[in-house]
Amino acid sequence: MWTCAYYPVTWANVYFNTRVKLVKKILVDRA
Repeated sequence: MWTCAYYPVTWANVYFNTRVKLVKKILVDRA
């Protein structure tokens, strides 16, 4: 039960971190 509730949060965290890294990379490439 806890795993089912926790898994989407972890997935969202990974997705968000990937997006942030991607945006930072784009900003660095532009600068």
